[in-house]
Amino acid sequence: MADVSEPGSSVPPPLPLGENAVCKLCGGQPLSAVSQLPVCEPCRQKLIRRPLPLWIKTAAALIAILLVVAFVRFPAALWAGIHYERGQRFERAGKNDLAVMEYEEASRRYHTSTELHLRLAIAAFKAGDIKKSAQELDSLSGREVPKDMATEARWLENQFEKLTKAQKNQPHE
Repeated sequence: MADVSEPGSSVPPPLPLGENAVCKLCGGQPLSAVSQLPVCEPCRQKLIRRPLPLWIKTAAALIAILLVVAFVRFPAALWAGIHYERGQRFERAGKNDLAVMEYEEASRRYHTSTELHLRLAIAAFKAGDIKKSAQELDSLSGREVPKDMATEARWLENQFEKLTKAQKNQPHE
């Protein structure tokens, strides 16, 4: 067992309990029998019932509010992620009409996602919904396309250029 006078010991040194042992806070006597601190019982009660500082209460309230917001928003974000993943799965399987439906569900939650709207435009084009694809591309104008999707964005752009040229070359009735 460690010696109490040893530096770094977790046991406090014994208090001098002589006849002139007085409370270090108020100067009163007698010292508390349940505390190893040199304080009387009323001062010990004040120390153990000390209120939490305002900054701790404020931080706890802020954390609680953030948790409530996160718990409220999480289900919608989770469902949007599930719809997005389903859309990708359908797109890989060549079921582009189903992919469009799933991407549209996901876009209700993440209406500003460039990647999601580009996926939706590509799936709509492949499903034959040129109007929907064009609307999605228009909504993306001025946005930067993620690098990993640049090839697909160029492919879609080329497809629209081919359609435009084909329409110009058709005789007018």
